[in-house]
Amino acid sequence: AEEAVEEARAQVAALVRCDAKDLVWTSGATESINLVAKTYARQYLREGDEIIVTRMEHDANASPWRILAEERGLVLKRLDFDRSNYQLNIEQLDELITDRTRFAAINYASNLLGTINDVKEICRRIRAAGGLTYIDAVQYAPHGPIDVQELGCDFLVASAYKFYGPHQGVLWAREELLEKLHPYKLRVSS
Repeated sequence: AEEAVEEARAQVAALVRCDAKDLVWTSGATESINLVAKTYARQYLREGDEIIVTRMEHDANASPWRILAEERGLVLKRLDFDRSNYQLNIEQLDELITDRTRFAAINYASNLLGTINDVKEICRRIRAAGGLTYIDAVQYAPHGPIDVQELGCDFLVASAYKFYGPHQGVLWAREELLEKLHPYKLRVSS
C-alpha cells in the first residue's frame, strides 16, 4: 500500500511539476483549502490584514477565506471580472493590493464560466507586494499543464478524481510553507 501511495504521489508530482515530498493527500480539495486557511493563515494573518479572492470562485475557495476574515478581523477583497469577456480584471488587482495584502486565493479556471485565469501574472503581482498565493486548480488540472514553479504560486490544490484518481485532494505547497502547516483535525501524512 505504501508503494502504491508513493507511486501515485510521484505521478501527481509529475503532473504539477514539483518534488513529490511537497505534496499532501487530503480528503478533498475543500479539505485542502481549509487546511491552509485554518493552519497557516490563522498562524500568520493578523487583524486588518487583507485577503483577495475573485468574484468567480467556487464556494469551496471563497467561504473558508470569508469565514476566516470574519473570525479574525481580516479584510476580504474581491477581484471582479469583465462581464463582456469573462476575464479577471487584472488592472483592478493593482487597486486592491495594499501594504496589508497578505494572501490571494484564486481559481486557475472558473467552474462557473470556464475562464482560464492568468494566475501566473496574479502570482507575480501578489508576490511583488509581499503576499502569498493559493491557486485552486481543481477545474484546470484535468485540462491543461501545470508547473507550480513557473506559476510562482505558494500553494496549489487539485482533486484527483477530476483526472481519474480517487476522491482525494492533492495539496502542493512550497517546502518551507508546508513545514509550517499543522493539522487542525487529524495528523496528516506527507
